[in-house]
Amino acid sequence: MKRSEFFSSYAKQIFLLIIIILTYKNGDTQTWWHAFRTAGQYYQRGWDICQVKNGDFIIAGQCENGPRMKINLIKINKLGNVIWSNVYSDSSTYDIYAMTCAVSSDSCCVIAGYRSDYKPYAMKINQNGDLIWKKTYGNQNIYYSTNQIIRCSDNGYLMSGFSYVLKIDSLGQYVWSKNTSELGNSGEIYSIIETFDNGYLCSGHLPDDYNVITKVDIDGNILWQKIYYNINANCNIIRKLSNCYLLMGYAADSIPYPNTNFKYYFAKIDTSGNVISQHHGFDSTGRTEHFMRGLDVLDDNRFVFTSYDYYDFYSDSISLTVFKIVDSTGKIIHKNIIKKSNNGGYDPRSILPLNDGHIMYVGTAYFSGYSSDRGIFVARTDTMLYIDPLSINSNSNFISKNFKLFQNYPNPFNPTTNIRYFVPSIVNHQSSIIRLVVYDILGKEIATLVNEKQKPGSYEVQFDARHGGSSSLPSGVYYYVLYADGVRMDARKMILLK
Repeated sequence: MKRSEFFSSYAKQIFLLIIIILTYKNGDTQTWWHAFRTAGQYYQRGWDICQVKNGDFIIAGQCENGPRMKINLIKINKLGNVIWSNVYSDSSTYDIYAMTCAVSSDSCCVIAGYRSDYKPYAMKINQNGDLIWKKTYGNQNIYYSTNQIIRCSDNGYLMSGFSYVLKIDSLGQYVWSKNTSELGNSGEIYSIIETFDNGYLCSGHLPDDYNVITKVDIDGNILWQKIYYNINANCNIIRKLSNCYLLMGYAADSIPYPNTNFKYYFAKIDTSGNVISQHHGFDSTGRTEHFMRGLDVLDDNRFVFTSYDYYDFYSDSISLTVFKIVDSTGKIIHKNIIKKSNNGGYDPRSILPLNDGHIMYVGTAYFSGYSSDRGIFVARTDTMLYIDPLSINSNSNFISKNFKLFQNYPNPFNPTTNIRYFVPSIVNHQSSIIRLVVYDILGKEIATLVNEKQKPGSYEVQFDARHGGSSSLPSGVYYYVLYADGVRMDARKMILLK
C-alpha cells in the first residue's frame, strides 16, 4: 500500500470513529416519535407533558373508558418507551378532563383540569402513578375549563381557566381565587407566569378579542392591567425571558374558513406591561397552515411554534404537522414537516424545551380521520427539529413496553453481529408475526432478518454485512427495527466498521 493510500485510509477510520463517538455520546437521548393507543379506550387525547426524575416524563391526557371521559396519564422514559399507563376517574357521575400538568418540588406530578360540571380539578400522583391527593374547586364562583397550571416559588400552584385564576398550596388546599370580573376582565384567561418579583401575570382576552395582561401580587391583589388595542393577534401564551416577558400567539387574515391564513406572532413586554417590540410571520408549506398550536421559548433569541394543516377541512383529516423555530426578528431558523399517514394526522398541543437543547411535544394522533380511533403522540426533536425518520409510526401502542430488543454484539462489528430480542406472552394472542429489519441511516431497507410467526420467548439472529453474497455495505451507522403484527416495537443503532 502506498504511503498516501495508508494515510487516506487511516484518516477515514479516524473520521468514522469520531462519528461513532458522537453517535453514542447522544445515543441515550436520540430523537424519536411515538403514537400510543390502548385497546378498550376511545377518544384518547394528549394535552401536556412534564419532566420528572431520571429524565422520565409524564403525559397528561384523557380517554373514554366505559361511559365516562377519564384522565389518562402515561409515564415514559427519555427514549419514549412506556413505563406505565393509568386511567383515573372522579366518580360515576362526572366526566373528568386533564388539560395541563406541572412537576412538584419532590419530582412528582400535579395534574389540573375540570369536571363535566365545569368545576376546576387538581390531583397529585407519585412516580408510580399512585394518587397522593385530589381536589375539586368551585365554591368560590370560579368555573369552566382549566388552561394552565404552574408551580410557584413557594411550592404551591397557580391555575388559570377561562374565567378564573386559582392559587392552591402544595397539598392542593385552596388559598385564593379571582374570577375574571374581579380581575376587571370579563373575558378569558389563557396563560399565567410568575414575575421577577414573585407576583403573577395573567394573560387573556376581552370579549371584543383585545389582548389583556393583569398583574397581581402574591395574594391576588391587582397591581396593574394593560389592554393592547394595537396588537392584532390572538395571544394565548406568556413566557419569561431573561429581563422581560414574551407574549405569543397567532394572527389570522379575514378570509373565512376553510381558507384562513394564520401567522405566528410574538411581542416582547417590559416589566410594566409596555410593548418593546413585536413580530409576526407567515410561512407557506405549499398549503395554508390553518391552525397554530403549541408555542414556547427556547432562549431569549429562539422561539418554537407548531401548527397543522387540514387535508380536508370538512372531514377533519390532518395532512401536515409543522414544527418551526424562529429568531427574535421572526426569521425562520429551522423547520420540519411531518406528513399524514394512512388517513391520519397529528395535532400538536404542548411543547416542553429540555435543558439539553432537545424539545418534547405532545398531542393527539388521529389514526383514521376524525373518528374515535385516536391516540396520544409524543415526540422528541433535537435543537434543529430533526426527528429520527424510522421512529415515525402511527400504529404504536402500549404492547411495545413488553417487547425487548437488545443491543447487538459485538458493536462495532465487521462483518457479522448478533441481535437478541424477546417476545412476551399476550392475552388471547399466543403468537405474533415478528419482523426484524435492518435499515441504513437514510431509512432504506437493507435486510429482513426475521419474518415469521413466533411464540413468546427469547430469540437471537445473526446479521452479516455481506448478506446475499454482497460485500458492498459501507462502514457507517445502521438501524435494526423490531415489528410485531405490523406494529413497530423498538429500534436500535449499530455500527459497521471495516
